[in-house]
Amino acid sequence: MISCITCTGNRTLAFELSQEWMKNQTLKPDEWIVVDDGNEVPKLTFPMKYIKRERQRNEPKFTMLLNLKEAVKHVNGDKIVIWEDDEYYAPNYLGVLCEKLDSYDLVGFGHSKYYHLPSGEYYQHGNEIHASLAQTAFNKCLFDKFKEQLDSDDNFVDMRLWKNTVEKNKKKVYFDNEESLYCGMKGMPGRIGIGAGHRHNVGWYIKDIDNKVLKQWIPKDYLEYLKIRESINFDLK
Repeated sequence: MISCITCTGNRTLAFELSQEWMKNQTLKPDEWIVVDDGNEVPKLTFPMKYIKRERQRNEPKFTMLLNLKEAVKHVNGDKIVIWEDDEYYAPNYLGVLCEKLDSYDLVGFGHSKYYHLPSGEYYQHGNEIHASLAQTAFNKCLFDKFKEQLDSDDNFVDMRLWKNTVEKNKKKVYFDNEESLYCGMKGMPGRIGIGAGHRHNVGWYIKDIDNKVLKQWIPKDYLEYLKIRESINFDLK
């Protein structure tokens, strides 16, 4: 049984697009658990367990850990996949990733690909010993370990999970060099994310001339993102 977990909030456009990427998956999850703590209500077009979590007055600015704590209460799967709301996932992403969980208990894709849509800039990270949370999946035997990583003030749960899973024979970072399976889309409308990559002026983005990299990383669906860039007046300050 495959469970996908998504945390969202005031990212209506991104999450509605994420549902399209889920519809396109050749392997569908058995359950999709979505925790939303925003005040905007997205249109729901794919079967899911949709949980509306009310934010409290004293909560931190970034509430991903709180949303994950709520999400894990509802997980029933043997294979657990983090599916971030603003990420692009190719149609065979779930199929490829879940197949790898037959060999290792913690898997993901390295050399993380980030694309800042408003500015048309890109960056590829050099990570090879851990995967970003958006490209991480694990078997149920690591479920308790994952929940332990949520008891922290540090939002980077992915780093802790990969670091604290010390047995090398249990974890594996893969690379989608032959066929692009995902793209971390940054700068989408709505609530800004945790990482510095959500801002275009961090100093390490590279201009994508003629959208060449966008087409390479998202060969089947890049036009959807070009439509968004053309239709929205983004503030690049």
